[in-house]
Amino acid sequence: MAEEILRFNDAIEDVVKNYDKWMDALNSGSIQDQANAIAELSDAYGDLLGIDGGTLSNEFLSSTKNLQLMQDAINGDIDAYNKLLAAAGEDIIAHLDLDDTNFYNELNTVQASMDAMNFQ
Repeated sequence: MAEEILRFNDAIEDVVKNYDKWMDALNSGSIQDQANAIAELSDAYGDLLGIDGGTLSNEFLSSTKNLQLMQDAINGDIDAYNKLLAAAGEDIIAHLDLDDTNFYNELNTVQASMDAMNFQ
């Protein structure tokens, strides 16, 4: 539990520090700026949501709507947090690569991510 709290706090610090930079990069930055922002956002979403941020698609990570939800969530908006959790879960499921060789690994990853999100 303490580790989750530390990760959550790290996410809050990252968003407070980098929100404007990330939003600028996603809206009009160079390809390199966008790539850097997406890599940083992967870590921030992972910390905030308690998941492996690498399971999120580039479409999810580059969404300014999701970034705004993250900003609202760290400011205490529980509805925004729940919307972000739901969007992340839907994104993970939508982008599964389910072939015979990795089906069960992917399934276990999704189930663990969904469990961590506490969908109700």
